[in-house]
Amino acid sequence: MDKITSKSNEKVKYIKSLNDKKYRQKYDMFYIEGIKVIEEIMKSKKAIDITFIAYSKDILINLNGGKELLNKLKKIKNISIYELSKEVFEYVVETKTPQGVLAVVKKNNSQYKDINKEDSIIILDRLQDLRKYWNNNTKC
Repeated sequence: MDKITSKSNEKVKYIKSLNDKKYRQKYDMFYIEGIKVIEEIMKSKKAIDITFIAYSKDILINLNGGKELLNKLKKIKNISIYELSKEVFEYVVETKTPQGVLAVVKKNNSQYKDINKEDSIIILDRLQDLRKYWNNNTKC
């Protein structure tokens, strides 16, 4: 697997575009980020349509649980996995201190009525916007 080091790479442009709501809706895709989240979806029995996983070894290897996740990623056969340089990974995500791994997933367009009563579900979107709003609009 070659390391992607260019910000003009098509995969990089695609991931970067998913930061914009317009493109998330256009492609019907989004990305999730972080070691624990990726581990959870990898062992989830529920169907989550992972399109591909991207990671930065330079970031991931230095975090708690990063080496273990990296070893698991190397064993995956049925999902495309791309290694990005640290600079490119930090460029595509909006997180200030990224954990070095993300998964691009297909949106599940099921309606709320389709959710079983036994299922636990939390839907969170654009949490960073709330923090920006809070920081800009509160006077303590």
